Amino acid sequence: AMAKHVYEMLFDWLVVQVNKACKVEGEGQIKNSIGILDIFGFEIFKLNSFEQLCINYANEKLQQLFNNWTFKKEEDLYKAEGVKFDNVGYSDNQGVLDLIEKKRSGLLDMIDEEIRIPRGSDDTYMQKVEKNHSGKKEFSRDRRNKMNFRITHFAGDVDYSATKFLFKNKDKLTDDLVSLLAKSTNPLLNDLLQKAVKSKETLGKKFKKQ
Repeated sequence: AMAKHVYEMLFDWLVVQVNKACKVEGEGQIKNSIGILDIFGFEIFKLNSFEQLCINYANEKLQQLFNNWTFKKEEDLYKAEGVKFDNVGYSDNQGVLDLIEKKRSGLLDMIDEEIRIPRGSDDTYMQKVEKNHSGKKEFSRDRRNKMNFRITHFAGDVDYSATKFLFKNKDKLTDDLVSLLAKSTNPLLNDLLQKAVKSKETLGKKFKKQ
């Protein structure tokens, strides 16, 4: 857990430094830029957890971007220029994205909400998820295990277990690890640690901002 957080803090710091180096002072524009597309790779295991939900959500966003630029925008351009073309059918994954990211009713926002309420748990979270999303074609509940559910992604059906969803979403270092890192004599690590401790963002919220 400590290595993961230190790596994450250093990576975020590096991105900020690169952006600062590319910025043109006084003009408010970018002189140079570096574009990195890190495709996580769709993950489908026998049973999947919160990490796979975040990774597969990122891939759903990339798929939507691909659909938008490869199909929709090209079709709009052909129509605007009066070019005849054969309509190429493609799968719209907006329903899956709404299921995961929609404000208040999406799976990620519902986890954040469950963390904030007294006695919120994975079990009460799943009860509310079923109440909100039962009947949607992208979502189904495993009747044999109340903590399991299935999402129909663009790449196929994925079975998830909501066990420890709330704990993993908090994405916080334990107090003993924070105390250990605070004793570091490295000034950069100390500075990064202070910023990380003050952050109130959950892991799900970080993914939604990317």
